[in-house]
Amino acid sequence: MTEELCTVPLRAAGVAVTTRPGTRTATLTAQERQIAELAATGLTNKQMANS
Repeated sequence: MTEELCTVPLRAAGVAVTTRPGTRTATLTAQERQIAELAATGLTNKQMANS
């Protein structure tokens, strides 16, 4: 996944996403990564909460 695909929805949801100094790669927690991957598959928030 690209940084933009992960960080834009997370930031829109109010999640603080940090980047490593000198890189453009977002540093996501394991839970953030899991949510981003579920969102990328097209699941709704309700479906993600129930998974």
